[in-house]
Amino acid sequence: MSIAILTCNNTITQIKSRVYPLIPEPIKELVSIHQFDINKGSTSESIRLRFKVLVQTNTLKYIIVTDSKVFKAITGQTKAKVFYSELVMSTIEKSVYIIYIPPASQMYYNPEGVTEIIKRGFTNIENHHMGITSNTFNMKTELYGITDTEVADLLTMLLDKQCDLTCDIEAFSLSHYSAGIGTISFAWNKEEGVALSIANLFNDPTSVTKIKLLKSFFNNFKHRLIFHNSGYDITVLIYTLYMAHLEDTEGLLEGLNVFSKISQDTLLITYLAMNSTARNSLGLKDLAQEFAGNYALEDIKDITKIPLPKLLKYNLIDAMSTWYVLEKYYPKLISDGQKEVYENIFRPAMFEVIQMQLTGMPVIPNRILEVKSTLQSLSDVATENIINNPLVIDFIQLLKEEWVVTRNNTLKVKRVTLEDATDVSFNLNSGKQLTKFLYTVLELPVINTTESKQPSTDNETLRALSKHTEDKAIQDFLNNLVDYKDVDKMLTTFIPLLERHVTGKSGQAYIFGSLRLGGTISGRLSSTGGLQQLPANSRFSKLIKSCFGTSVSDWIMTGLDFSSLEAKIGALLTRDPAKMDVYLYGYDSHCFNTYIYFKDKLPYITDKLNKIDPKREYYKVTKDDGSVDYVTDLDLPK
Repeated sequence: MSIAILTCNNTITQIKSRVYPLIPEPIKELVSIHQFDINKGSTSESIRLRFKVLVQTNTLKYIIVTDSKVFKAITGQTKAKVFYSELVMSTIEKSVYIIYIPPASQMYYNPEGVTEIIKRGFTNIENHHMGITSNTFNMKTELYGITDTEVADLLTMLLDKQCDLTCDIEAFSLSHYSAGIGTISFAWNKEEGVALSIANLFNDPTSVTKIKLLKSFFNNFKHRLIFHNSGYDITVLIYTLYMAHLEDTEGLLEGLNVFSKISQDTLLITYLAMNSTARNSLGLKDLAQEFAGNYALEDIKDITKIPLPKLLKYNLIDAMSTWYVLEKYYPKLISDGQKEVYENIFRPAMFEVIQMQLTGMPVIPNRILEVKSTLQSLSDVATENIINNPLVIDFIQLLKEEWVVTRNNTLKVKRVTLEDATDVSFNLNSGKQLTKFLYTVLELPVINTTESKQPSTDNETLRALSKHTEDKAIQDFLNNLVDYKDVDKMLTTFIPLLERHVTGKSGQAYIFGSLRLGGTISGRLSSTGGLQQLPANSRFSKLIKSCFGTSVSDWIMTGLDFSSLEAKIGALLTRDPAKMDVYLYGYDSHCFNTYIYFKDKLPYITDKLNKIDPKREYYKVTKDDGSVDYVTDLDLPK
């Protein structure tokens, strides 16, 4: 047996210092290191050719790679992380097994997780060589319910167990209002559980009984119900089981009340238990790969295309895997002192997020059409100005001439002319063409580059380039291009988001997004659907935001914001007397700080602090005798 580690952009020193110590002694002497660096220009074909030569030259049996691109090229797989530590047969040399592990450099910020994966990889090699199956996952009890009677009996059995359960659903869509419940699974430990076919596609009469049974089950369940990513599952469950329509606030609150009492979330638990700066994947498949193996190599995008028995089993493994994640990471949450943060901050916040997801944001369809038309007009003007620019006209002519030469070189008989180049044009969204025009034809200086070290063509660069030329034609082109790209982003990103609105029973239209706790390193919310990515500093920000509002006459839309929230939290946490006084006496903190730091530069401000935008009126107290006083202290926890 021979084992090779491909450096894949790690140094040999890194491999020897961080990976070698993790190799079991019986096989350590069989391991060799081979330089196999790649770059962004390395194609899959070139990687496969180098790999074939390496294997044939060294007669290798097991090869460890630390680069996902290399792993995919030599195994034919489309994903890498789901195969961490697993033996995957090479598609090039059938007798060679590939093991994918994280780069050794990741040990800097995630030593525990990376060490665990690497150790498991070498253990799997050792076991495979000895003929031992390393997959520890074993289903002891798997029960499936398809008919109404089977579903009813299994739900009753679960209630009778009087124990905590994990729960997972498979739905028809990522949008809660069209998701439905295809299947749902429950597990009472890592090896035992049930999966039920619900198949609710709304208005489907065959699912009505199952929906009622499922709702009754949740209403009567009194123990812990553990999800992985409850932000999605519970949102779908509340909408499907409790809400009659998009605007059914009563049903929303009823469902929220049920699930907020019983539900836990292993995604949030894992987020708090792990080193968030390590950017670890919080996906269930990744977290439970060691336990369940690669039972789901591809994300399910359409459950209707999967045979029901396979879907049910897939769903059940998810529920069992949730138990594995809970048992592995909840003790870490406790030992790291994060339980209070989870129970008092993250878990309650999860239900606030779910309510926001179910409520949505109101939009005005007619206004969306008006804004789209305005933006399109601006885009047309900018495009016309660009195309009519004499420099662009010359460039298009150049493109046509190059097309003719290239085309004729590929033809054996027929010859093409410029008259045939009718479809050749300047594509303003083509980075390649734009780069050629700016830096080769116009010979503008390269002042910024992309991550791949190519000349940049972003708007910041375009604005800066206009200062590097005095040619009015070039300046006009750059200004119009900036206008075009600004408008194009609105038209291609935000307008489609707004156009995907859904109309409620009242006639009001809404857009919905997906918010996620634990989706960022900082602890802030992340989102999909564009709600958090609305333009803030663009000159079109107000135009886009004007699409939000109510079209129902008896509705109003309000907004509110905390004043100096972070500074006030800092004052409360530190209990700094000076900081506390700023707010206890009603001063504007920004004016106060400006006065303190820049007193000498602001002679027109008097030394009487109560003249600095005071808000003492907010703290005025009328005593029993009718006299007026001001609050000088607050009943704050000591």
